[in-house]
Amino acid sequence: HYWDQLAISYGHAQQFRQEADAIANLERHAKDVQDWNMVGTDLSAMAPFYETATTLQNAKTAFERGLQLDPRNGNLVNNMGIVEQFQGNWQAALADYQKAYSLGNPLGRTNYNALQKTLADERAAAAARASDANRCIQCEVQVGQARQYIINHPGASMGEAMAVVNGH
Repeated sequence: HYWDQLAISYGHAQQFRQEADAIANLERHAKDVQDWNMVGTDLSAMAPFYETATTLQNAKTAFERGLQLDPRNGNLVNNMGIVEQFQGNWQAALADYQKAYSLGNPLGRTNYNALQKTLADERAAAAARASDANRCIQCEVQVGQARQYIINHPGASMGEAMAVVNGH
């Protein structure tokens, strides 16, 4: 736990090279599932700030080493899903979260649902952007002018307003 706490301290101080060295020492002394989980978790926490691609790959390797010792460890599988999600491997992350939940880790279900919602929100936003890109600017302007006509001429219909706008 000494190396884990030292790595965390360096991370809080944003001394990432020293944090990486402390994690490397933790890895050298790793003996059990808990040790490999600490290595992977520390690397995952550091990844957004330091050598992201390499650090994430090393985190995945650490979690895999732990899973070699305990293949039914839901916490390790969930953590693997977090790394997959961070790397943009959505399907692998979803599969890991489902497996983690089936192995008794409740965070697997939570993370699965959260990722599904994020992906649905992103699909909806992309569809909206595509819809906006396909709009005719001239038509949008005419509809806006027609609405303004209706405001200025109470009782006018949209058809009347559009006829007036198109007649100009």
